[in-house]
Amino acid sequence: MSIRRLLLAFAVATPLALATACSGDGDDGEGALTAEKIVERLAEHLGEEEFGEPQENTASCSNEAAGGDPQDSDCAQLIVTDQVAVYEFGTTELSRDWVNRYARVDEEDWRQVGRFALAWTTPEQLTVDEARRTEITGLVTEWTTEPAPS
Repeated sequence: MSIRRLLLAFAVATPLALATACSGDGDDGEGALTAEKIVERLAEHLGEEEFGEPQENTASCSNEAAGGDPQDSDCAQLIVTDQVAVYEFGTTELSRDWVNRYARVDEEDWRQVGRFALAWTTPEQLTVDEARRTEITGLVTEWTTEPAPS
C-alpha cells in the first residue's frame, strides 16, 4: 500500500472514529441511542404489556421516509406506543423547533429531551397521567445524559 493511500485511509477513518466515540447520547454499547432503543428501554422499565406495541411511524414526520425529497425539518425516527411517541432528530435545535411548534396544539403535551421529543398526542396517550409522563421524561433524560462508555 502506498503512503498516499495509507494517509488517505487514516484521514477518513480518524474523524469517523472520533465522532462515533464522542456521540454523547447515552450509548448502551450497541450503538448510538435511537428512538427505537428508547422505546425498548421504556418497555423494559415500565412493563411491555402496559406500554403497548411499538409502531414505526417515521414516514409521518419525515418527507424522505415517506418517499419524497429530504427536508431540513425531517425527523430521523418516530416510534409510537400507547403511552408516548418518541421522536428522534439530528440536532437539539430541530427537536426544540418541533416541540415549540406543536406544544401549543390543543391538549397535546410535547417535551424536549436533547435531540429527542416526547409527545402525548393520541387519545390513548392523552390518558397517561402527569406522574407517568414525568417518569418517562426522567428516564429518557437519564439515558441521554449517561456518559458514553470508554
